[in-house]
Amino acid sequence: MSKLLAEGFRRLFKGVRFYVVLALTVFIPAFVTIFVYIVDGKGSGVGDYMLFFLTGTMTMFISITAGMFIVNDFKNNTIRNKIIVGHSRASIYLANLIISLFVAIVYQLAYWLTLIGLGKLFDEFRLFPCKEVYTNMLITMIIIFTFTSAIVFVCNSMRNVGGFVLSLMMDTIISTVAGMIVMFSRSDKVEKIASIAIPSLQRDAFRYAPDNVPENAIIMIIIDIAIFIAATIGGIMVFNRTDLK
Repeated sequence: MSKLLAEGFRRLFKGVRFYVVLALTVFIPAFVTIFVYIVDGKGSGVGDYMLFFLTGTMTMFISITAGMFIVNDFKNNTIRNKIIVGHSRASIYLANLIISLFVAIVYQLAYWLTLIGLGKLFDEFRLFPCKEVYTNMLITMIIIFTFTSAIVFVCNSMRNVGGFVLSLMMDTIISTVAGMIVMFSRSDKVEKIASIAIPSLQRDAFRYAPDNVPENAIIMIIIDIAIFIAATIGGIMVFNRTDLK
């Protein structure tokens, strides 16, 4: 596993994609914060609303780097070479998952640190910091980890650019389908279940209200962890049965 991780991180840091997307995660909060400061001056509160506003976009950023990282392994037959030299498929899958989670952590922290740094400098926070916001940050990281596990599952299972595209659009697709189900069912019960059980909808509870901790936060976290575990176990099982030619 250590050799797989060392080789994987070497390729990750050697590639340009990781740094380009990282620059985007820093540029967006910097641009918005500075632009609002120039237009409206201090105290607009934009920092609070930006904390969770781009969570869906963040999953796309993670997919651009982690998804293509995995797909390129299959395109270049790197996976076959790893198996030939004696690495188990489970260890290969877990190494890719760990690297993808690292990407998720770096991107999300880079976004938050940039936003918090400039937001504090320009006095753009009214709510942060507070216990409720920190709690929602934790929930956000768990949601992002859940999506990352799904991204690894999809890219590892499809093993082609189609898998990357699907992972890239995953959050949008899930949000759209879930929204349609809720809309056409016209049921408060269905809407409540969806808002608790579907990661794409979980963040809506605090997306526009950073200090609003979801009433069912613990249940949401348990569901997300269950999805993460299921996606990981399922991904390993699918990969073990995959015929690599």
